[in-house]
Amino acid sequence: MTLPLIISGLAVAAGITGVGSGIRGGIKMKEANDTMKLAQSKQQAAVNRFKKSNSETTNITVMQNHKII
Repeated sequence: MTLPLIISGLAVAAGITGVGSGIRGGIKMKEANDTMKLAQSKQQAAVNRFKKSNSETTNITVMQNHKII
């Protein structure tokens, strides 16, 4: 009679541990996703700054070549 109760108790403990691990894993995945989105946002901002700077530099070079400046 005692053996089934011990086995049941171990199964319940293992299940609770598994649920806890799953929750922690989900939290870590959300944090990783948030970090990835932040990195993508920063990268896009840097690309936009580069494109703007490149465009301005190109326009200045064209104006200098045409003696506008």
